[in-house]
Amino acid sequence: MAARADEERKERGTSWRIRGIAPHEWGLLASAWAALLIVDLALRLSGYPKVRHWKAFQARSQRATGSPPGEPQITRLYQLVAIAARHHLYPMLCLRRALVLKWLLARQGLETELRWGVARHTPALNAHAWLTWNGRPIGEPRDPHETYTELTAEGSGIERRLRNS
Repeated sequence: MAARADEERKERGTSWRIRGIAPHEWGLLASAWAALLIVDLALRLSGYPKVRHWKAFQARSQRATGSPPGEPQITRLYQLVAIAARHHLYPMLCLRRALVLKWLLARQGLETELRWGVARHTPALNAHAWLTWNGRPIGEPRDPHETYTELTAEGSGIERRLRNS
C-alpha cells in the first residue's frame, strides 16, 4: 500500500518533502530558494572573498529579532535550505547552501561559523563546506571531521586560491 502511494507521488511529480512543508514555512523556503540563486551568482561574479564580507551574514542583535532559534528551528532551517537546493534550476552544492543557511540564521540573531574541509584518503580532490554553531556541525549526518581535514582561511592559502580560481 505504501509502495503504491510512493509510486503515485512520483507519477504526479510532487515530492513528499515539498508536500510536508507547513504553511508558515513556505516563505522561508521561497527566501532560501531566491537566496541560493543570489549567492550563486555573487560567487560566480565576485568570488568568495568578497561575498564572505557581506553584512547580511552578520547576526542581528537579539533585541531586534526576539529570542534566537533553538536546535529544532536550526535543524528545520537546514532542511528547508536543503529542499530549496534540491528543487533548484541547477545543483546548489554545499558552499551555497551553507552561506544561505548562515544568512537565514543571522537574520534571526544566531552567529554561526563557516568551515571548510578536504577529504582524506581519496584520489581526487573532494572538498566540503559546513556551518557550526556552538562548535557543533549543523545538519550534517555525521561529524565532517571523520571524513574531512578542516582548513583554516588563515595560513592555508585557501583565500588566495579562491581568489585565483
